[in-house]
Parts: sequence; structure tokens; C-alpha cells
Amino acid sequence: QNSHGIKLKSPAHSAGASYTLTFPTTDGNADEFLKTDGSGVLSWASAGGSNTPAFAAYRSTTQTISTNTETKVQFNVEFFDADGKYDNSSNYRLLPGEAGKYLITGGISFDGTGDGNYVIIYIYVNGSAVLKNINRSPSTSDNGVAIAGLVSLGASDYVEIYCKQNTGADKQLVGGTSDRTVFF
Repeated sequence: QNSHGIKLKSPAHSAGASYTLTFPTTDGNADEFLKTDGSGVLSWASAGGSNTPAFAAYRSTTQTISTNTETKVQFNVEFFDADGKYDNSSNYRLLPGEAGKYLITGGISFDGTGDGNYVIIYIYVNGSAVLKNINRSPSTSDNGVAIAGLVSLGASDYVEIYCKQNTGADKQLVGGTSDRTVFF
């Protein structure tokens, strides 16, 4: 009846394309896009992602780190945990629950280390170190180290932060609401 229609432009003749697309009955909502089921049936879908899991945790009190020993940092208080994927009570690890690429960030700071030593922070995946960063000359005023890295995780993988120091004696990680001993 020439009162309803959608205008489309086909690919160039040289493409040799020949297929049928079936459009939805509405024009969709704001921020939606047309998606196909792979057989030419189109529908509206929400654009973007949820950006989860998203969390940030910190160490509430000091934690003793023995000299020359890789030790898991127990980030036991959450600033936030958008979807409950961080365990802050027993394993102190991120369990993302879905495969993807994740930006992991952490930071540690010791309560005085002394000159000529080192402090190391590690990102562990499934119990093994995958990234590390070293402060080779910590002093009383500069005794921490941070790390950030992109890691590829499977749905059942988990992520932890470990650290190590070589001062010759046990040292305390700084705790409290400080932004110096954090995991996110």
C-alpha cells in the first residue's frame, strides 16, 4: 500500500551478496543496536557491558611478612564489590566467574624497610606468579611498590596478590584505610 517501509542499500553488485534480513516490528529504544541470530532474523539488544566484576579491597590492620618469603596479602575489607566476586574472609582472592581480559591492580607498603633491600609485589593466577614488580631500593620514606597488569582469565580462574621483602627480619604491611595496601 506504499504506507509502510524501511529503506536499505544493498552491498555493491561485485560482492555477489544475496540474503534476506527480517527486521523487528519496532525501531528499538535509545542505546540499543540491531543484532542478528546468524540466520537473518534481527532484534534489538542493549549496547555495552556491565563492567563487572568490579571490586576494591584493602588491608584493615598490619600483616606480618617474614623475610624472603612470598606471602599472600590478606585484603580483608572491601571498599565495594559490585557482584560479590571477591572473597575477603578466607581466601582473599578474586573469582571472576567468566572468561575475559581483566586489569588487575595492587599496591603494598611496609612499615619501614631500611636501605639496600627490596620489596616485591606479585599478581598470582591459580596459585602461580604471572606478573611482578620490584622496588630494589626501599627506604624508610619509600618502602612500597605497586603493580598493574592485564591478565587473561578463564571462568574458574582466581587472582591473588602476594608480596616478599628481604630486610632480614619480619616486617609489617601498612594497614588501615590507607590507599597504600590495596587490591582492585
